[in-house]
Amino acid sequence: MSSHLSCLLLDNLEFRRYVPTPSEVCRLRNYYVETPLSIDQPPIGILGGSVRLNCAHNFGSLPLYSFKWFKDDKVLYTFIPRNRPPGEMYSVTGVTVDMLQSNYSSLYLKNLSALSAGAYRCEASSDAPPFLTVQDEKRLAVFEQSDMRPHITYDRESYQVGEFVRLNCTSSRSRPAPKLAVYVNDLLLIDADVRTKVDTHPDGFQVTTLSANIPVKQHGVSRAALRVKCQASFVGLYEAVGEMTIPVGQHTGDHKAPYQHQRPQHKQPSQRQPHLGALSSIQDECLTKAMEILAKAWAANQ
Repeated sequence: MSSHLSCLLLDNLEFRRYVPTPSEVCRLRNYYVETPLSIDQPPIGILGGSVRLNCAHNFGSLPLYSFKWFKDDKVLYTFIPRNRPPGEMYSVTGVTVDMLQSNYSSLYLKNLSALSAGAYRCEASSDAPPFLTVQDEKRLAVFEQSDMRPHITYDRESYQVGEFVRLNCTSSRSRPAPKLAVYVNDLLLIDADVRTKVDTHPDGFQVTTLSANIPVKQHGVSRAALRVKCQASFVGLYEAVGEMTIPVGQHTGDHKAPYQHQRPQHKQPSQRQPHLGALSSIQDECLTKAMEILAKAWAANQ
């Protein structure tokens, strides 16, 4: 490691067994890792799938004493080089560790479920003075399916200026539940304008639903439509966006009465009578033909 490294970098380290003096802290820079310990992981997993959590560490010339993984502060895997076998798994609800693919720097999880989601922490400790310990923590979200976009619904096909759009934005099933935000024509709806609820299903997955009544204003209509975007954020790990365009009709003046959707009705046969002039001409023509037939019949009998 370069000699100009500041001792302040050691602020990232946590000393568990030994508290060095200030002069010893500065000497530790020759043993300090080139980069701070961090978890390299995908932010999400899919139900029934697998995920690998990587946590690279390097104590330089200091040997590794132990490497541990925790989920929600419960130890689930340890790797101690001096043990035989070095790797050991512990029972934690919702977590299945693949021992063949886990080692001193990574953890392989399989058969993911909603209960696999949570906070994962890796911790590495050195086996020589100053008995250095470093750690990092990240959150893992689990989704039921790969399409994580929220679903937007509204109460009818089109609207007029002055009416309200009853809109719902519903997230896909996941754990943890996402935070939803709705934008109308790129303007964020504030919390006072929306209602949000989170439902937890028996299998542990959660669904967030955001409801809002959006007024249709003349100045807010662009190209006879409202552009609605619903954004789902998962604890800073991932964002998924659903978008939809809602048709809006032209302004028709003061339209205060709420719109009622009318069911299609079957048209009844027309009851209108033929025009009197047309009826008279038809009757005259028929009468003339009848008279001609009667005249021919009378002549034939003479």
